[in-house]
Amino acid sequence: MAGIGQLIARARAESERVLWVDAGDALFGRTDLAEALIPQAERKAKALAEIFTKVGVDAFAPGERDLLRGPEFLRSLGMRSLLNAGYGPEEAPTWTLKDVAGIPVGLVAASPGERGLALAAQKAREAGARVVIALLHATMTEARQLVDHLPRGAVDAAIAGHSQGELGSESSWSKAGSVPVFQPTSRGRELLRLELSIEEGRTGFSFSVGPEKPHDPNAAPAIVRFIKVGPEVAGTGEVQAITASYVRDLEALNGGRVNDERPCSATRAAQLSYAGAESCKGCHAAEYAAWEKDPHARAFEAVRAKGRAFDLECARCHVTGLFAPGGVCRVDQPQGRDGVQCEACHGPGSAHLANSTRPLAKPSEAVCRGCHTGETSSRTGIDEAISSQHDSGHGSRQVHHKR
Repeated sequence: MAGIGQLIARARAESERVLWVDAGDALFGRTDLAEALIPQAERKAKALAEIFTKVGVDAFAPGERDLLRGPEFLRSLGMRSLLNAGYGPEEAPTWTLKDVAGIPVGLVAASPGERGLALAAQKAREAGARVVIALLHATMTEARQLVDHLPRGAVDAAIAGHSQGELGSESSWSKAGSVPVFQPTSRGRELLRLELSIEEGRTGFSFSVGPEKPHDPNAAPAIVRFIKVGPEVAGTGEVQAITASYVRDLEALNGGRVNDERPCSATRAAQLSYAGAESCKGCHAAEYAAWEKDPHARAFEAVRAKGRAFDLECARCHVTGLFAPGGVCRVDQPQGRDGVQCEACHGPGSAHLANSTRPLAKPSEAVCRGCHTGETSSRTGIDEAISSQHDSGHGSRQVHHKR
């Protein structure tokens, strides 16, 4: 999100004809949180809200993830320009009218099951909107269904803001009748840019994606771009300062916290626990040697090099057994469990160590996709990460059955 904020700030420095909107699921990455993860998640939400406010979001339609800590927490962030897509806050309107260099633009919000989208679009048109964009906190399929039920001409374009499943967060677009529906990649990895031209005598817009050219001579041209957001646009000025402050606070939040109630601080009788890759080396020397050469073994070094060693979102997949019995309780002391070790895929190994006839779990593809998701890797990256284990020999059927 910091990268998107920076791109918007640059665009606004070049032109006053810029609107920034968000269709939800921006503040929190999930709908549930372990107790240990709440402090960091709330601090991150505050940083994101600050970026929204500093750069100036024109409309934000919160989804269920944004309400994870309740409506009062959302209100405490002091965000302006909230729209109620069905998840609240209750006092937020379902539509708004923005003046863009003299051109009235209507922004309307809704989610599946809400019946007020047509009315909100009608009110925006009656208020003078020459363009109406729908912010739908819905999957692509749900968004198309919502738009299909609208009267012709109610909205000019729609944005789907809720990812569907593991790979549903990849960018896509489709049409519901004559109305295009867009879904950019989630988690701030992509910016959807719509360049609309308002021309007298032309009805509606002819949208073109990428190198395509508008094909309807009776409609105004509209250019669509999906802009990838990488670390090279991490931010400067105010956006960078907000991000840097958040990263600094992670060390205070997570660097030395010790909580005796965490499951990894004590292992109960008969409870499975992590033992570390060194415990596997004696019997599985070949597999250990293959793992040592694999990037997974240096996964924690990678996040440390990026200054994110205290980021629990990173640690979840870059250390072994975070907050689990025998795993990593403190990210400032991951020794012996740093990196993606054997047990990160095969599960806690204490029972197998005690009795080698008790087999370890054979990792399925779902285990890999628990970290290599559509939100953290491209689809190609996911497939490459999974196949690399088999190609190296450490994921082959023969190795998995070796005892």
